[in-house]
Amino acid sequence: MFEEDIEEEMTDPEVYVEASVVVLDQDEKVRREMYGDHRRYRFAPATGHISGPLIADQPTETFLRTVETVVDYAIQEVGVSLREKTGERIKTFARVRKENQDDPRGKPDVKIMAEVVRCIDDPDRLDDLGF
Repeated sequence: MFEEDIEEEMTDPEVYVEASVVVLDQDEKVRREMYGDHRRYRFAPATGHISGPLIADQPTETFLRTVETVVDYAIQEVGVSLREKTGERIKTFARVRKENQDDPRGKPDVKIMAEVVRCIDDPDRLDDLGF
């Protein structure tokens, strides 16, 4: 995610975030691929940065590989000192949340990953989350 505090020349709004599956009713029988956000976003041609907060959900395998990469890095990084057992609990948390994403109370990948990072920073959160 780009968070540098620099100014860039942006285009007029013209970029749409790719479509994702949206559940249209509570019993999950009606599903349709559509844009989760209909707004157009600006982008910086020089760098490719896109303005806007929406990042589309990834396929489960892709998302869980990303979680594994982040958690494994935290385990190996000297400054973080995350235990392997705690790392496995974080991966389990992410997998369960991703598998339950279609639940009406499910969370998008971005929110799941944000919680993964919070758990790396404060592993006691896992207990509060039931993991």
